[in-house]
Amino acid sequence: MNKKIEKRKALKALNKVIKRKSDVEEAFFCALGSVCLKYGNPGISENGFKKGFGISHIIAKRNYEHENDPEQFKETGLQVARKLMDVIVNGNISKTVPSKQCVHLQKDGFEAVISQNWHGDKVNWLLTGWKEIKNG
Repeated sequence: MNKKIEKRKALKALNKVIKRKSDVEEAFFCALGSVCLKYGNPGISENGFKKGFGISHIIAKRNYEHENDPEQFKETGLQVARKLMDVIVNGNISKTVPSKQCVHLQKDGFEAVISQNWHGDKVNWLLTGWKEIKNG
């Protein structure tokens, strides 16, 4: 796997998901195999974006954090989403949670969570991601 090519594919797929507001299946490859990007649902800010999922959720939630506390949350939602593409392609597996069928990847202080199940089907998709916040 050529990681530079896969990162380029990941960013291109991310842009497509955002522009078309639709999923991109088998968008790119990482150590876990093929990854799809779900557009999803942003959720509602008043309830902490619960029931949101996918790229739209990540962007909405991280934008909300950035807008309300830019000192702590320096990156916009789009900046976080773009960084997560790099984390998935070039990051290291930091944790697996077999009971939830998900894998956590980390790189440069960012963490991406890949779910390995979509409504019973074996599919790797970006569930969520964030930049770690250091206190003190």
